Amino acid sequence: MNKKIIITMLIVVAVIALLPLIGNKGMSETIDSRIAILELNGLSVDKESKSSYMNTQTSYVLGVEDAQKFVKYLGTLSKSQVPPYVAALVDDTKVGVDVSYSNIPVLSDISVDIFPIALSKEINADILADDPVFHKQLTKILDDQMLVYHIDYSVSGMSFKGHIKDIDEKLDFKDGSNAHLVLVGSKFKGKGTLMEPSQIESNIKTIKINAVDAAGAVVKVKIENLNTANIFESVTNYKLALMIDDFEIDLKQAQRKAKVEFDGLSFTYLSEIKDAYMSLKSTMQLHELEMDNEGEKFSAKNVDYDMALNKLNKDDAKKIQELASQLQYAPTGQATLLMSEAILVLLEKGLEFDLNKFSVDEFTLADTKTLKGFDHDLHIVLNADPKLKEKLANPMALMNNIDLSSKLSFQEKLYEFLKAQSPQGAMLDNFAKKDGNNIVFDIVVKDQQLTVNGKKL
Repeated sequence: MNKKIIITMLIVVAVIALLPLIGNKGMSETIDSRIAILELNGLSVDKESKSSYMNTQTSYVLGVEDAQKFVKYLGTLSKSQVPPYVAALVDDTKVGVDVSYSNIPVLSDISVDIFPIALSKEINADILADDPVFHKQLTKILDDQMLVYHIDYSVSGMSFKGHIKDIDEKLDFKDGSNAHLVLVGSKFKGKGTLMEPSQIESNIKTIKINAVDAAGAVVKVKIENLNTANIFESVTNYKLALMIDDFEIDLKQAQRKAKVEFDGLSFTYLSEIKDAYMSLKSTMQLHELEMDNEGEKFSAKNVDYDMALNKLNKDDAKKIQELASQLQYAPTGQATLLMSEAILVLLEKGLEFDLNKFSVDEFTLADTKTLKGFDHDLHIVLNADPKLKEKLANPMALMNNIDLSSKLSFQEKLYEFLKAQSPQGAMLDNFAKKDGNNIVFDIVVKDQQLTVNGKKL
């Protein structure tokens, strides 16, 4: 073999062998820069590193020193407002983060384990005072690192995948009540940075909760195959999706039994802004629903809806979203008043509501009567009007602001059943129109005039 080739090969081999010793400087700088940002935003950082020939492992303990500053920082990353009470929850909280990565510069994967170490002093003291039995178990869970979030992150690919450690834990409380929590097969993947992902998909194979209170009442919850998919562009532009294969909740008390089951749930929610308007869209499909309350049974098959709010003034809609977040976590009379005023301002500028579909194939009442269902749609245009507030006291005056069209279609036997529930039900026959096996009502509101199947009211 040519001597130059041999020397060249030896040099290449030597360089490859030296790469881990040189260290993955780029990876180290990436991590250090992220930690520095956290330190500037209310966190204390304790660090301990150890390196082998091929890998570097660093253990961090992140403590919340300035809760208000940290929550404010989270707010810059979150797609919705961070609740004000989070500051109290995270104050003094400590979280462990174990980071490992290859010393070879061309590799850009980071392995991260995140686990709680200590709750805030205030919360810890409250739990200890309220229930020492539960506090002892919770302390052991934290000490044994039983709550672990594992992430494998590709810095170059801006993508990640991971899992949550399976949980199978029994908890006892001082009053004699207890709970059994099970979480199995939780996996996720996504794109973007870990602090601000642009896309996340997750799957949880099984969730089980079995709780028994001191009086012997039992609540059982079981969820199979919970899937979520989230795409985030901004606070106002995002898409959420939720799918559940099977859900069951069972309640047993001394004097009452109730049960709710469903399968095949699919739900989506979309928020987007185009030009000066925001649109909110939601769809839902449910294969089968069953409810039993002390022997009173109800079931439905193939429940489906598709609805949207369009032409919302984007600035007013964003303000309502912010106020809704405040009301959710800190409801006050002042916040409620501000919300009412914000909604009125939005309505004054007009909007469109579309219920493109709301249908049920069939349902069963009292376990004896199975009825074919219905299929409805509804379209409403609320015209802009700066004097809308003055008309709210007079519903008839509002008719001039509303254009409405709707088609209500009932299977004939269902229509007869519903008609029998009201003494005035027979009056509906004056407006009903038969279409095959269905009874149809075409409803139109235009120019202050209401018509049903072409007949004026």
